Amino acid sequence: MVVAFFYCIFLFVIVYVRLDFSISRDEAAESKLKVASYVESAQSVLDRRSALYQAYDDAVNKYKVSC
Repeated sequence: MVVAFFYCIFLFVIVYVRLDFSISRDEAAESKLKVASYVESAQSVLDRRSALYQAYDDAVNKYKVSC
């Protein structure tokens, strides 16, 4: 019985420590998330620009071949 009791306490402590009950804001983590979202949006814009340039290049090459 004592062993089972200590085992339950041990499991409870593990679960309690793994859960995050903090109410305060983590400024560093929020800053990292904000920067990551900015980088992701810039990367999507650059990918779109690259696709447009590729389409333009294909159209020019098609025009050169047809003339």
